[in-house]
Amino acid sequence: MKIRIYHHSGNIKRILIFVAIVLIFALLRYSQNIVNRLREDSTNLVRFYAEFFAEAATDETSQDFSFIFDQIIRKISIPMVLSQEVDKKPTAWKGIGLDEEDIADENLVKVQSIMNEMDYSNQPIPLKYNGKILQYIHYGDTKLIKRLKMLPFVEIAVVGLFIFLGYMGFHVIRSSEKRSIWVGMAKETAHQLGTPLSSMMGWLELLKIKDRPFEEVNE
Repeated sequence: MKIRIYHHSGNIKRILIFVAIVLIFALLRYSQNIVNRLREDSTNLVRFYAEFFAEAATDETSQDFSFIFDQIIRKISIPMVLSQEVDKKPTAWKGIGLDEEDIADENLVKVQSIMNEMDYSNQPIPLKYNGKILQYIHYGDTKLIKRLKMLPFVEIAVVGLFIFLGYMGFHVIRSSEKRSIWVGMAKETAHQLGTPLSSMMGWLELLKIKDRPFEEVNE
């Protein structure tokens, strides 16, 4: 049984590696599909609110969205930044880890940096009224999406650990098999050598007896 395992251990390792690669590919694809769907849902939600703002806007309130932002936007989980149309200066923000009431220049610089990172991942959505862009809505990934983006790395680590443990297990088995084979060969060699040595010792005893006087042999 051990010899069979020894002969087939290479095939088993290749099978394990193949299964691990398939699992990694399947998990990566599955998690990426989930992230893409959630991002698509976030984009659709932001577009919906942008259209809602545009419908609710009037000439008198087109530059003041604080009420809508406070009452609606703050209640959703998507991190957002509103910016002016001309210089894209942040005017309001939520869910980005910065004080929403702090309008100091130092804080605005941080908001601007986060806003640029958002634009790198998601195209900002213009807030239009009567064909004129009033503001831009910049949005990022939710906490759930960020966690799912880390999931592939966790999956790779788990599968890598699985491969490592499998390899170490087969290495231990092969080492044990090799030791067993060497012990068996040593015993067989000792047995094979023991037979001629016993015969030689017997012949030596006969030769000694032949050279001794007959009376001593009888004694």
